[in-house]
Amino acid sequence: MAEPAGWSALPSDLLNRVADRLLATNDVDYYMDLRTVCSPSSRATDDPKNIPDPRFRPSQWIVIDEVIRTTCINFQRHTPLLVNTATGRALREYLPMLRNYYVIATTHGSFFVLADRKPPRAACVLNPFTGYLVRFAAPMVPDMGAPAAALVGSTLVLIYDEYVQCTWLILAADVSLSFRTGILTVDVSTSLGTGMLIRSRAS
Repeated sequence: MAEPAGWSALPSDLLNRVADRLLATNDVDYYMDLRTVCSPSSRATDDPKNIPDPRFRPSQWIVIDEVIRTTCINFQRHTPLLVNTATGRALREYLPMLRNYYVIATTHGSFFVLADRKPPRAACVLNPFTGYLVRFAAPMVPDMGAPAAALVGSTLVLIYDEYVQCTWLILAADVSLSFRTGILTVDVSTSLGTGMLIRSRAS
């Protein structure tokens, strides 16, 4: 009796269709697994490790473990818990490269905001599934606690709570040598809230 054909026998167009289905549900981790099944699947699919392709962003994922200056035990073990908000699937992702960085925050979409352990503590943003790393020239601001964070294009936005109606807003473009900071006034009288940068200074 003939042995059943494996993944390596599948044509490249079929492998790409499988890959597209995985990316459609934002199962980027499954996509990465597919690429390691066999050489044909690796050749037939795009390598996301060195390209900022939006298809590979973990946009439907959130990180459950809270970041408190890297004191969370799961971050110390480099195994944060992530959940796909579209499908409800949860997993602990082993991220050995975290040993080289301080975990400052995570964004909606499960990007990790990191600071290099070596001075000058350069900021960077990590895609936990693909390993793609956006490096910033600006060093991370020390001793500020765990901020809310967002990656907007090539700009890293960090927001630190200081007062009930005020927030420190810290911005850095990937080519900027420093963060820009200012006071953000928040209108808490509406459910959505509005903000205005009323003062900024070099940091």
